[in-house]
Amino acid sequence: MAQGIRVGNENEAAFRCFVEADIISTVEKVGISTDNIGECNRALEDDGLSTHDRAATLANRGILHAAKGELAEALSDYDEALSISPELAEVYLSRGIVYHFLRDFDKAIEDYSHAIQLRVSNLHIAYLDRGMAHEENGDMMAAADDYRKALEHRVDWPPASVRLRWVNDKLAEAGLLQ
Repeated sequence: MAQGIRVGNENEAAFRCFVEADIISTVEKVGISTDNIGECNRALEDDGLSTHDRAATLANRGILHAAKGELAEALSDYDEALSISPELAEVYLSRGIVYHFLRDFDKAIEDYSHAIQLRVSNLHIAYLDRGMAHEENGDMMAAADDYRKALEHRVDWPPASVRLRWVNDKLAEAGLLQ
């Protein structure tokens, strides 16, 4: 699950872009229109945007593009945001999700790992997502480790506990789990 990156209130369009991205990242099946992305575009035309707000607005626009299925545009926005502010952990998580969707699991794992290293605010989500990418790559042991780590950060979280149970069953069937 991507996460909108908060911006200051100085630029109304940048703030609306953040709100739209944040809504998209938390509510399923919200209609995406070009007006939503238009707010981000208007904000990015402002030469007075702070470095953080410019990078955050690019990342937020990337979330909107990804929600529309415009994955190349999303990746482009994430890459540009990271070129401006490489410390934005949430961007690595969002970009990892797009790579995951594109079935480029190695790049997804790399981005999830970077988000974790930078201490993304929703560590449990980064561990869950990385675990699923490991699972898709056939590394069930690494997947199980990540699901356990997700549960350390959010105890009894159903998505991680269900995935961990499923992976442990597969490892037991293969004789790899005691």
